[in-house]
Amino acid sequence: MLLATSASAAGLECGAPPAGHPAADAALTGVITSAHPDPGALRAAIARLRRDGVSNGTIVDHAVAAYCPLVAADGILPLDRKREAVRRFAAEVTASLYDPGQDSAVILALPLAPSLVERVDAAAARAKTTRDGWILGAIEAGLAGR
Repeated sequence: MLLATSASAAGLECGAPPAGHPAADAALTGVITSAHPDPGALRAAIARLRRDGVSNGTIVDHAVAAYCPLVAADGILPLDRKREAVRRFAAEVTASLYDPGQDSAVILALPLAPSLVERVDAAAARAKTTRDGWILGAIEAGLAGR
């Protein structure tokens, strides 16, 4: 899997772009226009490429190649957060391609301060659930107004 393109900002090496694939380049660069691409538009572009016979590996490579320079250009994120954002994006795209059960799920990932993670872990332990389970419950309760 390729994890980058030729952008290098603040130390984030995006590497050389993958071999040209006009359909993948057009579809993915059209929807990956920021470091926070629209998940629905990205899923639709990926589905279109799959229907057209583009391999999963090519889709991942070109998606990451479109995404990495956008993250590299972010003047606020520190290098470790940029690397994590690219890894997370690559993992999400890969999961959507290789795990059909993930097609209807959207994975959200966000950086939390260590002190907040400790509080979340403590709350999850008190509730006798996993961190992810507790976070999901907290979001659902918050949205339900509880």
